[in-house]
Amino acid sequence: MEATRSLSPRQREVLVLYARGYRRGGVAKKLGISPKTVINHLTDIREALGVHTTPRAIVVALARGEIFADGEDVVAVRPLAMDLELVA
Repeated sequence: MEATRSLSPRQREVLVLYARGYRRGGVAKKLGISPKTVINHLTDIREALGVHTTPRAIVVALARGEIFADGEDVVAVRPLAMDLELVA
């Protein structure tokens, strides 16, 4: 598989929560979405990043700067300013 696109802000939220240790039900509850929607997001994330597993998606997203490690916090969403730079 080959990485084809950047993650949406919502996809990054889902991946960050998953990286923090939440599982489908926990991510769904935290974001106010259904567990099936979480599954769909994780599938789309893996496809966008060109990987077969969610743990690998976390590694690739970190390497690409889609999400980042931030000191005490395990993983944080990429700042919005970075997204704005991409469209400027």
